[in-house]
Amino acid sequence: MAVMWRAFVLVVFLVCLHASTKADTILAEVWVCLGPGGTEAFTDQGGPGCRQRDNSRPAVTQPSNSTQGVQQRPLDVGSRFQLALIDYEQVHKVLIERCSRSYPDSVPALQAAIGDWQRMNREPLRELRDLWRNGLSAFRGGALDGEKQAGVIPNMMTTNMKDQMVKLGEGDFKKACYGGFAATLRNPALDFVSLREQLRGKEETYMALMRSLAAKANSSNGEQSLTAARQCASAGNVNCMIQAVELLLSADKTAANLQEAREWARKALSKGDQRSGFYLANAYLADPNNRFIVDGKADHAKYETLAKRTITQRTEQIEALEALAGSAQTGFVPAKLLLATLLYEQSGGAPAERVAQLLKDVAELPPIYQTLKKNTEVVLALGPSHASPKLVTDAMMTALMGAAGQAQRKDIGTCKDVKPVKISNVTPLQDVDWLPLKHPLIANSYPLKGHWTEDWTVMLCNSSYTVHMQFQADGLGGAYHMTQAQPAPLRNVSSLSPDVSAAASEPAPYVPHDPIQFPLDCHETLDCHP
Repeated sequence: MAVMWRAFVLVVFLVCLHASTKADTILAEVWVCLGPGGTEAFTDQGGPGCRQRDNSRPAVTQPSNSTQGVQQRPLDVGSRFQLALIDYEQVHKVLIERCSRSYPDSVPALQAAIGDWQRMNREPLRELRDLWRNGLSAFRGGALDGEKQAGVIPNMMTTNMKDQMVKLGEGDFKKACYGGFAATLRNPALDFVSLREQLRGKEETYMALMRSLAAKANSSNGEQSLTAARQCASAGNVNCMIQAVELLLSADKTAANLQEAREWARKALSKGDQRSGFYLANAYLADPNNRFIVDGKADHAKYETLAKRTITQRTEQIEALEALAGSAQTGFVPAKLLLATLLYEQSGGAPAERVAQLLKDVAELPPIYQTLKKNTEVVLALGPSHASPKLVTDAMMTALMGAAGQAQRKDIGTCKDVKPVKISNVTPLQDVDWLPLKHPLIANSYPLKGHWTEDWTVMLCNSSYTVHMQFQADGLGGAYHMTQAQPAPLRNVSSLSPDVSAAASEPAPYVPHDPIQFPLDCHETLDCHP
């Protein structure tokens, strides 16, 4: 909760200085952190999951030939409502005192501008703060006490805002004293008269948003949080729709909960919120009807049934993948990680290249994804392949056994240089039917049927051997693989529902709600020993 409020304070800080400083100067120490629901929160302190502002979407931009200076990106009503919680009289007092010490001749005009703004906004600010207190009064005890937080949160925001004023560099501060801050007060984001009118008659809608956020902070009352999120989402608030999806996905995986989660995700997507694609995919992945792991064990009959589904029966699968790709395309990091996870296991359409592309610009990759990225790069270094990185890892032992058969040696276990060298002579997929995916990130990536061959060269006991590998898509993202010498193919299991075989050589089942937990079963360097 504190991170969210700190983020809003910094947004106000940027707004209040937009006309008095250069954007690059203001944003030099700004970090962008992933907040609840995948939202981007601006803060002045970095940390896990945060990146510096220089490669993110700006909170403010500086248009050319503008007499108003830097122009702020419009804030939504919920954000502006929370700006009203700051005690601006305290902030203005700090500003005037500092200007009086350094630039006393600037003070009369500054005081006049502040006075005009206060006379216009004092009453609507009082009404908005009353709405805030009334909205939180329903929460008592637990992790969040409404009575307490109604005072604590505004005080914290005001204190942080004052601290930012004190820390402002002298050059930028001089500009603020001499007209910059006065111009800022005319910014629409600080026009609380219009905000109060915008909320008039809709107070309960926006109080539902406040209650939803507050209830979510109180982990002891999940049902209260979901009820508040539903109420707010029903009023059309996209953030509340996403929050409702999160809460439903964290609850029991009943058919009703999963269906409601899909409906909210679809509504958010229809409003242009691409985060919702990530959640729509998660709702699909969480559905027991789309998984073949039952009570921790692989149900191979169910796997076959899922693999044989028709295009018509895959409507929700196609929807989930398309939505996830759209979310990843916008740069939403959780979506990029989840799609990379799926493609890491999904053979057919140059999966390693797609995984590398998705991960290359993600800053602060979690450790498990650093390993996934490294493994993918190792596979790419071997040469182009239709096999997924996971399939290359799983099938490498098969290739080594094929090489051992060629070598006809009994001392293979003593070899110190057992490793893959290259992949070559990759044929196009034959007799292929693709899952009809249109998004560029996933088009021609999921074969329902088809087969191909590749030559894998491996080093074994100081000699290289080329093994002719044969692959056949199984209809669920995985593939059978074999060498010419094998009597029967082996299966590599993978799917959009990323369960895995329960055999001893396979990892534990994938947990779809937390891509960070994706279990890799491959060696870091693909140095496999028979």
